[in-house]
Amino acid sequence: MEGDNKSSSGDSLFSDESAEGPVEPKYRVAERADGKSHGNRLDDIFDDNGSVPGNGLFISGYYDGCGSGEDFGGDMVMDRLRSKPRPVAAIFVHAGAGFHSHTNEEYHLEACSRAAQLGMAKMNAGGSAVDAVVEATKCLEDNIITNAGVGSNLCLDGTVECDATVVDHNGRSGAVGACSHVRYPVMLAEKILLESYKVLALRRISPILLVGEGARQYAKEHGIKVVDNEEMVTINARDRWEKWTEELRKATGSPRHSAPSGMHIPGRLDHSAALSTGTFNEGQPDSPQHGADVPCTSKKRTEAAIASRQRQSMTPEAQGPRLCNVSNGSPPAKRIRSMEPNLVSSSLNAPATPTQPSHTSGDQLDRAQAPQDMVSEDEIYDTVGVIAIDYQGHIAAASSSGGIGMKHRGRVGPAALVGIGTAVIPADEGDKYGTTVAAVTSGTGEHMATSMAAYKCAERLYLSTVRGRDGSDVPRDNETKILTSFIDHDFMAHPGVQNQESRPAIGIMAVKKTSRGYYFTFGHNTESFALASFASTDKEPLCTMSRVPETRHGRHRPVAGGLKISI
Repeated sequence: MEGDNKSSSGDSLFSDESAEGPVEPKYRVAERADGKSHGNRLDDIFDDNGSVPGNGLFISGYYDGCGSGEDFGGDMVMDRLRSKPRPVAAIFVHAGAGFHSHTNEEYHLEACSRAAQLGMAKMNAGGSAVDAVVEATKCLEDNIITNAGVGSNLCLDGTVECDATVVDHNGRSGAVGACSHVRYPVMLAEKILLESYKVLALRRISPILLVGEGARQYAKEHGIKVVDNEEMVTINARDRWEKWTEELRKATGSPRHSAPSGMHIPGRLDHSAALSTGTFNEGQPDSPQHGADVPCTSKKRTEAAIASRQRQSMTPEAQGPRLCNVSNGSPPAKRIRSMEPNLVSSSLNAPATPTQPSHTSGDQLDRAQAPQDMVSEDEIYDTVGVIAIDYQGHIAAASSSGGIGMKHRGRVGPAALVGIGTAVIPADEGDKYGTTVAAVTSGTGEHMATSMAAYKCAERLYLSTVRGRDGSDVPRDNETKILTSFIDHDFMAHPGVQNQESRPAIGIMAVKKTSRGYYFTFGHNTESFALASFASTDKEPLCTMSRVPETRHGRHRPVAGGLKISI
């Protein structure tokens, strides 16, 4: 291994071991600026314990241990000045943990890619990490495949109530819960954060969490866009609500619920196959039909647009989903290998075979003619999340969610709760490494609230510890093992989570920033997890759909992975 084989950012996004033993690390051959390949395998640079001495688990094809002054030339000061690295910004995005069907996989990865691009563009224009996470989260709130912002799950009475949080590098936060009528909940959370830095008259303290009507009123007072509930409801969300309402009526014998006043009911789409998979958990069970045009930046679909969509019939040859073009003309996201060898998917750049429109007229989308392996639907836990590090080295994190379907009005989910859905541990002034950690979670909210998931995960990574057999903290310098241990022992084995009727599910995305680099880590016990990483030294976002191996399905054993971005 040569010490100068450095890529512009992390060279690998790989899975680590579960509690049952090691998984063969996967690697991607990284490209240098000159177009040549590094060719360094991850397992060539790991010791027997799966780590590199002095530098943790994450490596981007080289060892960058800190040298002493003897490593420099005679004029050590000038050598240091000449070798001072340029600042590196980075952004990391997840679109929810759960089950992402292979049919719709590319849509989810494209959503992550687009959000990462917009966040990076904000930082390249001089914006802060907070600006970047808000911009990226807004993009996810606008995307038709996420349960955040417009198109979110509906409450029992058919209204949309959203949660969102923004946390800055100081650990200060702004959040909204059970917030209705606000077009971009994350913007309101950001406003609450920024206003919390201002001094109020009579020594009053600014709020950092607002809920319900108070949040909506605060939005109006501070110029945040407020809309009618009708504008927050999409056709798919409405159809899910109608199906679940009927199921609930049959189960409880309650009278039929009528549509909320003022809610416009647009033309119905025929996707009973999607609705049949609906559940009352935090999942959003349906995604765009394979082959359908999907806007990258807007969920809002007018009746005219809906009426103009023709039914598509899919053939076995039509395996490649059509990707929406990014508005700035940039190429689709680069695809990283899947987490397991038997689940490697084709690149996003692979050409898609266009589907032929059906000769049957109408404005319905028919899934009946689709092959069996193409009709599986997504079931994604609600929260989307973003972490960013700007050119000043400041870290920030954000989460947004529409919450669980058929929830009671006023229910506040993890995306609104600091330490549960979003957490940042600030750097200590006396720490020569400047270590700081951010974490965002997605999963079953009540379980994550019980275990204080985001903060506990961030704390484990910050202190480099795992839970021992007697509950004590045991040192561990392997980030992916820390994450799998957290899921197994701090989350699933938590007394308040064990033996519950509902399955505890979680996906975690975390970033540990030190003077040696940015350590991007993720883990999940759900079937899949959609993520993207984008550094300012990258040409385009790196995306992956992490999947649990088939042999682990049903046993909820976690998998984890990550990469290092050198600075």
